[in-house]
Formats: sequence, C-alpha cells, structure tokens
Amino acid sequence: MSGEEGESKVSTYETYVSTPSERTVLLVKARGETWRDKIGLYEPTEPNFWRYVFAEFIYTLIFTIIACGCSLNLGEPRSDLHQAVCVGGIVAVLITVSAEKLGYFNPALSFGLLVAGEIKFVRFFVYAAVQVAGSCAGAGLLYLYTPSNVRGHLGTLSIHDDLLVGVAFVVELTLTFIVMLVIIAARDPDNQFSLLQSNMVVGLSVAVAMLMGMPFTGAGVNPIRAFGPAAVTGNLVHEHWVYWVGPLVGALCASLSYKYIFKLGEEKPKDKAQPMPTVHMKIKSTSNSSV
Repeated sequence: MSGEEGESKVSTYETYVSTPSERTVLLVKARGETWRDKIGLYEPTEPNFWRYVFAEFIYTLIFTIIACGCSLNLGEPRSDLHQAVCVGGIVAVLITVSAEKLGYFNPALSFGLLVAGEIKFVRFFVYAAVQVAGSCAGAGLLYLYTPSNVRGHLGTLSIHDDLLVGVAFVVELTLTFIVMLVIIAARDPDNQFSLLQSNMVVGLSVAVAMLMGMPFTGAGVNPIRAFGPAAVTGNLVHEHWVYWVGPLVGALCASLSYKYIFKLGEEKPKDKAQPMPTVHMKIKSTSNSSV
C-alpha cells in the first residue's frame, strides 16, 4: 500500500508573540483572516458573548435610571454638581464591576472602540442595539415608580433656548472627544494604569464633561441618555440628532487622534525584510500511515 492511502497529517501553527507583559500563544489558521473574521461574525458563537451582551443591557438600564433619576426635582432643585457626581460615580462603579469587553453603555463610546480596533463590528452592532433597548427599559422603569407630580419629562435633555443647534453639536462633539480620549488612554497597556486608576479617571472625565456641558445641552455625551427618556415620554424633538451625531463624531475624532497624535511610547523600528521580528513559528507535523 502506498504511503498516500490512509495517511493523515495535522499541522499546528503556534505563533509566539512577545508583549511587554506576557507571551501570548495564538493559533493561526493557514487560510488567513477572512472578511468574516475581520468584522467578527464568529463572535456570537463564543461562550461568553451573550453574557457580555446581557451585562451591557443591565448596565445601560442601571445607568439610565441613575442618570435620569438624579435630574428629577423631588422637592429641591438638583444642582449641576449633584448630577455630575451621580453620573460620573455610576460610570466609575459600573466599569469597575464589568468585564473587559465592555461597550461603556454608550453607542458613541462603543463606536470609538470599534474605530480604535478594540472591538469588532458585529459586537459593536449588537452592543448598540441592546444599549438602546436598555435605555428605554431603564427610562420605562423610572417612569413607573416616579410620582406623576414630579415625573415631568424624566430628565429629557434639551438645548438652551439661546444656543444655536450648530453650537450645540460642537459642544456634544467636544465633550465626547474628551471622554473617549481618556477611555482609550486608560485602556492602553503602554500607559500602565491600574484598574482602579483607569476606572476613576474615566468617571472623573464624565463628571467634568457634565459640569461643563449642562448649561448648554444638558451634557448628553451618551446618545442613549438623551434617547431613553425622550422616547418614553414622547419628546423626540427635531434637534435630537445633535445627541447622536455629535457624540459619534467626537468619538471617531478621539480614536483617530489618539492613534496618530497622542499615543505615548517609543515606536519600534520595523525591518522590511522581517515584518514580524518578534514572532517565531513552530510547525509540528504528525503522520499515521498503514502498510
């Protein structure tokens, strides 16, 4: 019998990539990365994917209840500082207890992570969908247990009467740019932030953005913060686009700016003859033949 008949060969490609913190083992498929891999079509089949999605829904629901609830007038007017501390605090708390693959219960920030290469398109799309659903669910719960005499519009955001819509757009863009820039810097392993440091600085950036933006636009920064209460109370005004387009553009600009301008650390020289100088490939081949 020839050696070809009954012969099976299994090749395992083990690629060892050196990083500053650890040596990661990657299994590389010989066919290479397809467009399906690039957009993350395989991710919904991963064991923890839907757990992350459900967690994102719950985090968004909690965030919406706190962010909208702290703006309600239950006898005494709520100051801007009160609301900024509540929102910045709940952001810091939620990202502390959450998993690493988080969308920050914010479609704009999730989009920024997509642009930065932190998450893939399929994950972004699913996160954005559950974030919208979570904001409506949170606003709906707040509507149910809030007394009707203080319910109002559930803290629906609005642009100041004397402010041009174009200026409001720039305000939302700028505030989201700041928060997104802080998030990407905090997630960058080269900056060596501890978990507590990164979460606290993100929460602080949200609080600062709110203090600055509340007199102008109510400081949306998060599209679902504006969408949830507006949808539940029927106050989706024609200027509502500002709270979506402004943060999305701001997150896009922040991700690109950090990558090409603000990223710290020395660049490693690239050898054109050896595009991956830190990678060593080992091929193991086992064969079984019958005679």
